[in-house]
Amino acid sequence: MWSVSWKDGELVPCEFLPETQRKLLRISLYGLRQEYEKTGWALVPLDVAMEEIIPGNMFVFVGDKIMGVSAAKPWFSSEGLVVEEFVDYGIPLDTVVAVLKASASIYGVRRYAVGTRAAMKQRHSALARLYEREGLSVSTIELTGVI
Repeated sequence: MWSVSWKDGELVPCEFLPETQRKLLRISLYGLRQEYEKTGWALVPLDVAMEEIIPGNMFVFVGDKIMGVSAAKPWFSSEGLVVEEFVDYGIPLDTVVAVLKASASIYGVRRYAVGTRAAMKQRHSALARLYEREGLSVSTIELTGVI
């Protein structure tokens, strides 16, 4: 498990032992699972989710909260970007953005993507203003449906 901590505005070696990291990740994924269950997704068991998410992701501990971060290269682009895979409730958006900017330098990219979950419980107009205040712009919006 590739993990770091966010301390004083920097990514530093993880402050938690591997067993504690896994325990906190499991708690985080359990909370996410509770949210996604309400949306009707057919969810994998928690153990499977743990196995699936660990490879290829960097986990950033902000106190005992976690952000999952990965790198991707969109099919239409010649450059990659850093993506937040999930953000624990309670990590402020400005911290999410700062972590992604720092993560981008680790991955050697200059772009980053922030999902709407990073600003959970915001109303649409307030969410737009919040994102604009952080210097973010909407490039695409993803909506999902079930047939």
